[in-house]
Amino acid sequence: MINQKASLPMNPFADIDVVCFTQLLDFFRKSNTLLEQMCSLALETINVNYPSEQWFKVFTDGSCIESQANVGAGVSSKLFSFYAAVGHKRSAFNVEIEAIRIALCQLCYQDTKFTNAVILSDSQSAIDSIGDTFGLMSAINSIGNRETPKELQ
Repeated sequence: MINQKASLPMNPFADIDVVCFTQLLDFFRKSNTLLEQMCSLALETINVNYPSEQWFKVFTDGSCIESQANVGAGVSSKLFSFYAAVGHKRSAFNVEIEAIRIALCQLCYQDTKFTNAVILSDSQSAIDSIGDTFGLMSAINSIGNRETPKELQ
């Protein structure tokens, strides 16, 4: 009988560095700040953290109106643009996650056309959720990559 180390299935995201940022370059209170100033600060943050010559930018958004049954997810970039009906009576969070999922799938098809990509979303809860998920996946991968103790082989 040959001793073989059991391996976990390959994880397609194992070699991807995922970082979630939710902070702008400057702090402000929404109640005391004009919409134009907030937009300007958001664009400045994007351009400082992700210069166009180094980063491929993908913008995502979900559309959910309480009185409407249908919801949709939108994805836009220089290489592709999509809108997808997500279904009926889904939460805003689920629609935002679906938009990010569509963006990730499209990035997989375009992976020879960029070196670094950033997905930009206006959903704090979606960003936090994905950040938590990748943190968990990283922990699982590190456990899976540890050597099996000799006494268990």
